[in-house]
Parts: sequence; structure tokens; C-alpha cells
Amino acid sequence: DKYQKKTVQAGELLHPEHLKEHLADLLEWKNLMLQKIYGAKGYTMDELMAWVNTYCGAIKPYITDTGRFLRNAQKEGKSIL
Repeated sequence: DKYQKKTVQAGELLHPEHLKEHLADLLEWKNLMLQKIYGAKGYTMDELMAWVNTYCGAIKPYITDTGRFLRNAQKEGKSIL
């Protein structure tokens, strides 16, 4: 999935309108894999969005622009590694 870019990036959780569009694009492909390769049931968009809404809030506070975070740390003379 990572190689084929069929994943969701953490930053997308901050932009629900883009996330929903992206999930709609991924859902058909993921369902095909689940059903044909693993013999599992697929998911509906409603099920997927319910899961996202449940767990997204717990992750959001930890999502940041790491580039900006590291540049600020460097400017402040902090040790990065």
C-alpha cells in the first residue's frame, strides 16, 4: 500500500473535506483487496467515516508540521538528535 501510495497521511486528518474525498477513492481498491485476497467483508463509506470520526480526535493533537517544529528547535539552539 505504501509503495502504491494507497494510504492516508496523518496530515489529511486535519482537512476532513479532502480526507473524505481521498477515502472515497481508496475504498473501492481496499474493499477489492479485502474481499478477493483475504476473503473478508468490505466496508461502506459510512462505516469508514464512523471509524475515522471515533479515532481521529485522539490523534489530531499529535499532528504537527514537523519541518516548522524542527526549524524552530534549531533556531532555539535545541539538540535535534
